[in-house]
Amino acid sequence: MRTMISVVLLGLLSISSVQCRLTHYTIFKSFPQALQECAEYLEVSNCTLQRYVEDSYPNCEIVKKLLHCTLLNLVAWKEDSGVEHHVMVSFFEPAPQDTCYENRTAECVRNVLATCQDKLGQAYEVFQCYYRQYGNIRESKQWIPNTANEFNELISLAIELANVPRCERIQYARGNILDQPSFARAFMIGCVRAGYYSLQDGVYLSSFYTEFGVPEVLTKQTEECVATVSKQYCDSDHTTRLYNIFKKCLADVLPTLSLVQQLQAQEVGTDLCGCALHECAEYLEVSNCTLRRYVEDSYPECDIVKKLIHCTLLNLVAWTETGLKHQVMVSFFDPAPGDSCYENRTADCVRNVHTTCQDKLSQAYEMFQCYYRNYGNIRESRQWIPSTPVEFAEQLLAAFAVTNVPRCERIQYARGNIIGHPTFPRAFLVGHIRTGYYSLQEGILLKSFYTFFGVPELLSRRTAECVAAVEREYCDADHATRFLEMFKTCLADIIPAVEILRQLME
Repeated sequence: MRTMISVVLLGLLSISSVQCRLTHYTIFKSFPQALQECAEYLEVSNCTLQRYVEDSYPNCEIVKKLLHCTLLNLVAWKEDSGVEHHVMVSFFEPAPQDTCYENRTAECVRNVLATCQDKLGQAYEVFQCYYRQYGNIRESKQWIPNTANEFNELISLAIELANVPRCERIQYARGNILDQPSFARAFMIGCVRAGYYSLQDGVYLSSFYTEFGVPEVLTKQTEECVATVSKQYCDSDHTTRLYNIFKKCLADVLPTLSLVQQLQAQEVGTDLCGCALHECAEYLEVSNCTLRRYVEDSYPECDIVKKLIHCTLLNLVAWTETGLKHQVMVSFFDPAPGDSCYENRTADCVRNVHTTCQDKLSQAYEMFQCYYRNYGNIRESRQWIPSTPVEFAEQLLAAFAVTNVPRCERIQYARGNIIGHPTFPRAFLVGHIRTGYYSLQEGILLKSFYTFFGVPELLSRRTAECVAAVEREYCDADHATRFLEMFKTCLADIIPAVEILRQLME
């Protein structure tokens, strides 16, 4: 037992001894260490490597490879843009009395870029510029910045560790980042993991500079701003303190927010279709905690929940002034695999609501409950949201503008003479690409047509076979011709698209 206690105490003491600065995801490396690692990769012996160093890195093929590898290893070189000056200077120590080292190095690098084209040669000669002009190589370990991929991974993991909901991530993708509820926590996690902040020392401005290369980070003004905000929030938790330091001193200097926006736009997109309920909670000022309770309690019947559900169905274009749109609603529910009666149960429930419930809020709430209790589970995945009639009309008008449909031809559309006109195929294609009914990669999207028009024949085997046959026949034609032929042959008698267009042109 004593032995066990001693082991535990020893472990705790070991942990406390490293609390001064945990490594997290940070890497510290010296130039000699990076060079030694590259010697291993290239199978250069220690003896040979030592000779190269003693001879001041002679100009030969293997030394060029070694130095190229070393600069990449230190994230001081990028293949597409060359040397990263703000990283490179970390590894060189200027002489105390030398005031011209910056200018000499910059001039040397310019000459190299002007005369040397191959990457190995460039990396070697640029290194020699710093080695001969900037200062001596530092033996100490320096903080190593992240590569672009590593930085993206850090952002993604920080967002996951902070449990940032998908709806908030979509707001990030839209550029609405700084004032989102989970951002402060995610930012603190990311900065601690990446080495920009520690609970012991606070903000490391030098790390921010080495990462981003923005000189303003190292100015006296920025240092004073950080010091002032740190004092102001000295009694706050680290998350609050760091958030305010970033907001007041660094947000306008660093590209952090734009990088987060770009990454989230790639990862989750900017489409909020999966977040309609959360959007409505914002509109009605319902907190996340309260909303979560409503969801866990299966959307209890009370006035605020009715308003939330009504708003959500409108948000999903699943509810209009005329009531529920079944073809949209079913997109958001997943029936159980063995359940063959869900359609009939839901339809019976909806009919009962129609006969017993008059006010719109209650109707929307009760009909939602019909689908929630009878049709299936709510899908977590994103679904395509149809246009409202106004949005559909706006997109068609935009398509006519994009394709320069002349006014005389649009007058013919208003008279019902539509399909045979010369600019119609292209305008028709653009309109349906913009509204999500056709893509150049997948062709015609019958499910989207069904979700908008609600005509069951669109999902029939006959329609699918017709579309496939026309697609084969016109496989060598351009998309505008192919899509128009599909429409004329397979869809014109099923959906009122031409009539909608005629009415729009009147």
